Amino acid sequence: MSCIVAHVESRSTCDFLDVVLEYISDHYCEKITVPELAAMVHVSDAYLNKRFRRANGMSIIKYVNMLRIEKAKHMLIATDYSIEHITTAVGFNSSKYFCRAFKAYTQMTPSDYRSQNAKRPRRLWP
Repeated sequence: MSCIVAHVESRSTCDFLDVVLEYISDHYCEKITVPELAAMVHVSDAYLNKRFRRANGMSIIKYVNMLRIEKAKHMLIATDYSIEHITTAVGFNSSKYFCRAFKAYTQMTPSDYRSQNAKRPRRLWP
């Protein structure tokens, strides 16, 4: 099966998932919605969710949050930025939600994560 995507005549199912993954990687710090992604690759929300979950073992939203938390982990270790700054820099709208998601993913708070990894010298983010 193939579908039409921007800048390309047609792509296989695997290819349209690659387009979605690349978009998420490039735009993780922005608001990302399933309907926006589905429209971008010209498939329904339900179909995109189903194919993404099958290929990646998790929902799109969970994947986006996981990517954001991985970026936040790096920033917590490499910078002295506040939790609030990091929250917005990686695309979360709420520090409370960020801290809850971070703890669910890492089993520790962002502050605890920073403290436990404080051995490494910090620098300002580029």
